Amino acid sequence: MSAQRTIKWDVLRWMGLAALLVVCGVLLARPGGLAAAQPIKMPTFASPVAQIGSNSTSGYTDVTLKNVQGLYGAHLKATFDKSKYQVASIEVPAGSVFASPAVVGVKTYNNTTGEIEFVAVRENPQPAYDNMTSVAGVLFRVNWVQGPGCVKVADHVPVGPPAPPQLSDRNGMDISYTVIPDLSCVGCQPKGKVLLQGHTDSTGQRPDYSGTDIMLSTERPCPAPNAVQAMWSWPGVIMTKTAADGSFSLDSNKKTCRCLVAFKHGYLTAQHAGTAGSTLLEWPATLPTITLLGGDATEDDYINIFDLALIASHYGESHPANPDAAVADINGDSKVDIYDLAITAGNSGVARGPQPW
Repeated sequence: MSAQRTIKWDVLRWMGLAALLVVCGVLLARPGGLAAAQPIKMPTFASPVAQIGSNSTSGYTDVTLKNVQGLYGAHLKATFDKSKYQVASIEVPAGSVFASPAVVGVKTYNNTTGEIEFVAVRENPQPAYDNMTSVAGVLFRVNWVQGPGCVKVADHVPVGPPAPPQLSDRNGMDISYTVIPDLSCVGCQPKGKVLLQGHTDSTGQRPDYSGTDIMLSTERPCPAPNAVQAMWSWPGVIMTKTAADGSFSLDSNKKTCRCLVAFKHGYLTAQHAGTAGSTLLEWPATLPTITLLGGDATEDDYINIFDLALIASHYGESHPANPDAAVADINGDSKVDIYDLAITAGNSGVARGPQPW
């Protein structure tokens, strides 16, 4: 009986294997069988959406376009702050997207309402405009009456029908796009920390970085050396003071940020003036922490023998007992002593402001 069962099981196993092979053969031979049931699909990636932006420099602003293929016509509207800027002219520079041969139908501006409108098409035999590089092409240029200005294209992005297409290919079909906000048009909100070399509280035991004046100019560039005090009377200056840990934050109320200055009596000033060569500046969300160098008792943004002489003339005095001694108290511990002299002497002759921030 045992031998017979073994033979039967062997026969059944071979029969099952044969049946499985037959089924697999049928499936493999059928269209849509196992061989074709799971075709490999390669992922596809759409090209980047066209990007409209603006680039502001001293005297003019270029409205630009990149990541676009097949552009033949454009109809753009934009705004500017008429209370700050006035347009002198709108032009199509040589080498730009709509340079000749092209038809520029509208390039108007209104200094009363603060509006700009531009309509242009390329003209046969000019091909459609393709630009998939990182260098944006110029659509049109806005020249300002004086100084730099700010063009806001994003204010007029159509949200859907019945707004007409603003970017068109040669067949009159709409080209989708996105607007890159001009950083110089967006109000900045700088924050950071300003530390003070050797500064302590009135006990002289604990660091205290409070009370540094932080001044943000929204209308004028950074002042000339030794002229920081004038900023208190400047229009468009927003001010705050640092907390005990040196931290601060400011909101420009959607205005352009031109210059940020840190001022504390007894210390060199520091200033942040954004990207070199740019009049309308780009601002980091958080500025790097900076330590102001101490010893500028005379407030001329230079630490030298005159500061040492002033401190020496009040050596050993305290305030508020003697209010005049406050000018010589560099480290803020309410008295004039060796610590004030040491900070000043260590920076004498080599330290000069404003410190780059």
